[in-house]
Amino acid sequence: PAPPAAAQRSTVASTSCQRWMARYGTGELARVVKMNCERVSLAAKEWSATANASRVSAKQIADWDARKADGIALCQEAQDLLTRGHARDAAQRAVQAFGVGIMKNKLCCTRLSPPNCIVPNDDLYDMRLRTPAGILIGIFVVVVALMCVGTAIESCVKRSKADRRGDEGEEEEEDE
Repeated sequence: PAPPAAAQRSTVASTSCQRWMARYGTGELARVVKMNCERVSLAAKEWSATANASRVSAKQIADWDARKADGIALCQEAQDLLTRGHARDAAQRAVQAFGVGIMKNKLCCTRLSPPNCIVPNDDLYDMRLRTPAGILIGIFVVVVALMCVGTAIESCVKRSKADRRGDEGEEEEEDE
């Protein structure tokens, strides 16, 4: 059978998070599988409860149903691989199940101690822009830029007025 869509995608989570698992033995890799697949299961349960309790658009339902299906399929593959003794492949599949299948490359959960999840490298810039400090810095930069532009324009206007006054003063002196 063909792997789920999430497994077919080349992802940041599946590549940038590999270094955390490189030093793990079979026991730690099994814990990574368990941790990520429990996250998939919990996310699926929370989504079902949310969808049943509130009004959710058909588009959101379709998106989350696809995410849930990807995550569950990848976790099943991970469990099968773990059972057959392929712990490293199983852990990679489980990391993809949550980080890719559910979170769409926004998280990578490979650490065995808190914080268990990290933001994949390519998303760090976007994440900084969404934090309160990032927003304040962005606003500050825009304000400073506008002030500089305003000061430059004001200076040009003053010079232009001064030049006009100077030209008018010279014409009056010539008339006398």
